[in-house]
Amino acid sequence: MAVLSDTHDRLPDQVVEAVRDADEVWHLGDVCDEAIAARLEALNRPFKIVRGNCDSCLDWPLALDLEIAGFRIRLTHIPARTVPGIDLFFHGHTHVPRDETIGKTRFLNPGC
Repeated sequence: MAVLSDTHDRLPDQVVEAVRDADEVWHLGDVCDEAIAARLEALNRPFKIVRGNCDSCLDWPLALDLEIAGFRIRLTHIPARTVPGIDLFFHGHTHVPRDETIGKTRFLNPGC
């Protein structure tokens, strides 16, 4: 699993190479240039994306809820304070890496 966020019109080749063999690629918003998303989709890996506050593509959802291996997962851009019923909460927006557990929810942010 490769998780990216806040690329803001930039996707260095070394990042593309680092995620090329991932089982899935998730982008947590603020892609800005839709060509960045197209580059990630071209890797032919399952690709999930959510819309950030700097994105204009209305086709991208604000949040995605998934269940993988019994874990309830939410992907979104802007962090929430509480997320009842979610085990893993992936977000971007702050540009600061995060791995914090609050209550029963683990909050994860890859940074930018």
